[in-house]
Amino acid sequence: FSRKWQLSAYFSIQKKHVIAVLEDFERGKLLNAARGSESNGTRPSTPASKPQVEQDVLQIKHREGLLTEHAARAVWAIQQCWASNVYLEALAAKFWQLTMQILLWYQQTASQCVQQLIQSNASKSSVQALESHELDELLHHMHDMFAMREVAMEQTRAICRVVPGTDNGTCGISAGLESAVGQALAPLDDTSNKAADHISSTITAPSTTTLASHLRRTTSQFRHTNRPSPSTPSPYISSLFAYLESTESKITHDQATSERIKHMLRSRVATRVSQEFARVCADALATISKTEASLLRLRKSRGSNVRVDVGDVVVPSGVDLRGKVPEADNDKIRRQIWLDVDQVARIVRGYGVETDPEFARFVDLIQPFGI
Repeated sequence: FSRKWQLSAYFSIQKKHVIAVLEDFERGKLLNAARGSESNGTRPSTPASKPQVEQDVLQIKHREGLLTEHAARAVWAIQQCWASNVYLEALAAKFWQLTMQILLWYQQTASQCVQQLIQSNASKSSVQALESHELDELLHHMHDMFAMREVAMEQTRAICRVVPGTDNGTCGISAGLESAVGQALAPLDDTSNKAADHISSTITAPSTTTLASHLRRTTSQFRHTNRPSPSTPSPYISSLFAYLESTESKITHDQATSERIKHMLRSRVATRVSQEFARVCADALATISKTEASLLRLRKSRGSNVRVDVGDVVVPSGVDLRGKVPEADNDKIRRQIWLDVDQVARIVRGYGVETDPEFARFVDLIQPFGI
């Protein structure tokens, strides 16, 4: 009885120490947020934490390439459980249970932080949101949520080397522990997707809101101006992905994780931009066709000698299937739209991602404009 009580008391002391470091950090965060220090990016104070703990956490951040305090403290807490001067074989099951609780703490706090950052950033203007501290922090959390999976698995393998019966000689037990860690961190996938959705929405907002005005300028520059038929994409096309590139420039950490984050953002931005671009271009083309139809009816009502020779072939209005360079104003506008759409498709392919399915269908529909 005495021996069991001492082991229980020893584990309780170690558990309280680990939990105190995590909870003190959270309390310090809340206190500094109330004082407004979070807005300028200052580090939250942890009054109850020992200086040695803070130094250890900082070393872990540098060694593991982590960017957030939450991830670094979670790693410190796990390492503390299995440190040679703390771990006891008789308490292996309890320390493993505590390890899983630490992973759950990280998963939940990371999710809460991401949600709070999204809510805070959503209240800003589009330009402010792109340059905000919240956007940078979201990128940091995305990085650490991916990195923590690798770090946690490495720690699990290290634990298997410490605990008897879970080493490489019994791969089934080792695989079971790694599976448990994977399940504990699985909700981070949803959190990462939420962060990526918000960041991509923030990136595309300034570009997509001005598409309609760009299309109006495209229309006006060929109306009764005697301009030659266009041969190059509109200059504004290159700016549609400028905010994506500026955001990617902030993602400069380990290559594998950085490329994964970039791919998530590129895929979402490409989908959003191409979807909205196809919608706006389709509206512009529809307006042109309606205008032509109205003029045609007007001329017929006045007895004008107008002939539309398309036979039984169904083609988009105004398309010249003979391969001639279009000379009419509306044909020039349609050709410019085709050049712009084609350029967007080329840019997206260069990123190694796909456009929105509706955009792909729209490209096929207006393909004759590029003849």
